[in-house]
Amino acid sequence: MSRLHWGPTTLERDGANREHGRSTRVAGPPWWNRTRGRSADVRETDQGTLGRGITRLDVVSAFSAQMAAALAVHFFSILGIPVSTSQSIVGAVIGVGLYHGVRTVELKKIGEIVIGWVVTPTAAGLFSFGLYKVLLAIIG
Repeated sequence: MSRLHWGPTTLERDGANREHGRSTRVAGPPWWNRTRGRSADVRETDQGTLGRGITRLDVVSAFSAQMAAALAVHFFSILGIPVSTSQSIVGAVIGVGLYHGVRTVELKKIGEIVIGWVVTPTAAGLFSFGLYKVLLAIIG
């Protein structure tokens, strides 16, 4: 694994990386890469759970999805409509995948995500109701 040095260019790769054009970590202060847990490899298609689960992402498609999600969040925020950044990026990644054809999109994974969008707030509401009731009984 290459070493990343925090310096004036914010991203200084060691000699081997510079020579062979290997991937580097995301630019940032030294603690950022340690807390992040792994390096961002912009030469591979591994762009995290969304990139592996919904459709394959390369650098251009990942950037396009991020920008589209940001624009969608900004647009709906201007209108005063509450939006989820997570849902926005999922939609953007699906859009990039659909550009390459429906067969490139993992419909099963999308179904799991949609189920999670329904189940999670419902479960959180039920947990909140129960916890509040228990706390009121304890506190009085």
